[in-house]
Amino acid sequence: MAESTIERDRFVIVSAFVPGDQVSGCGIDASDHELEEIAGIVGFSRAPVLDVFFEAEGVVRNVSRLEFARLAQRGDVSTDTVVYDTSLSSAGDWKRGLFARPVSELWHADYFFQANDAAP
Repeated sequence: MAESTIERDRFVIVSAFVPGDQVSGCGIDASDHELEEIAGIVGFSRAPVLDVFFEAEGVVRNVSRLEFARLAQRGDVSTDTVVYDTSLSSAGDWKRGLFARPVSELWHADYFFQANDAAP
């Protein structure tokens, strides 16, 4: 059994029930190829997988990790900024609301600690 949804007009969330709790590499590849085909038909593109996705002024943005660190150092994002955790690996985590959380609850907070460590 599988399901999918589109979140924030930006993210395609795909989940599946798999006995034994492990999706095979072949299953992931098949889903990935299907999304690529749909992307070509519908006309959307995929963002770089390592980008940081966050909300700024009500708009979902994505930037490289380096650029996110710069935004943190400049104070353009804060520990209250909502970040989308694209590394979730279970539907349960998504359903519990762990997809969109403040920076302070995620590894992205490291950028703020690094910025403070670098300050004179």
